[in-house]
Amino acid sequence: MRLWYLATLSWQLGSRDLQWPHFQRAARLYPQEPTLLYLRGCLHEVFASPRLQSIVKLIPKGGERSVLRSARDELEDAETLLRRAIDANPALVEARLRLGRVQSLLGKSRPAVDELRQVARSATDPLLLYYSNLFLGSALESLGERDEARASYERASMLYPGAAAPYLALSQLVIGASSANLPASRAALEPILARPGGNDDDDPWWSYYSAVGRDAGDAVAAAYKALLPER
Repeated sequence: MRLWYLATLSWQLGSRDLQWPHFQRAARLYPQEPTLLYLRGCLHEVFASPRLQSIVKLIPKGGERSVLRSARDELEDAETLLRRAIDANPALVEARLRLGRVQSLLGKSRPAVDELRQVARSATDPLLLYYSNLFLGSALESLGERDEARASYERASMLYPGAAAPYLALSQLVIGASSANLPASRAALEPILARPGGNDDDDPWWSYYSAVGRDAGDAVAAAYKALLPER
């Protein structure tokens, strides 16, 4: 049963077909399971995303009830669950990555830098290295550590040369608070402006929220195998 929840929650996050009662039941049955804590944290991180938060604004006060709350409330829940997951299993590298991202969004830049640096040092998956360097650059930038932020964005750009997000971040970093830096800011965009074109698949940033479910197919297959009787 535990494998089934691990597989189906991962699949739901990957497909963006989010069934809140399913997550609730998993929490009741396995409240301390580290990977389920991680997946529940990811759910609240998704609930805090701009796309879903735009739905909150469309619901009139006193109108239809929604499980979605403010971005900050969702991020705080995500932080709590991701921290519990890591405390229970420090080897959950992706949980640490997402914890660092959530902390950065909450304005907790120094703890975010610490978490993201650990991921950047320990991860071997190019996707996790890309995300960790991209988010680490943002957290360092918010602390005023501009040289380190630049180096982090540049590492992200080398991991996925077709990705636009690191170059956009570098452009914003260059411009800073002075409009006099506009030429340098444009120069930072040249690598992507010079390309003939591309698509969303070139930049993993576009699939960040659903990336948690990238291995869901294998997880579902493993759950079915465990549930079916031996032949």
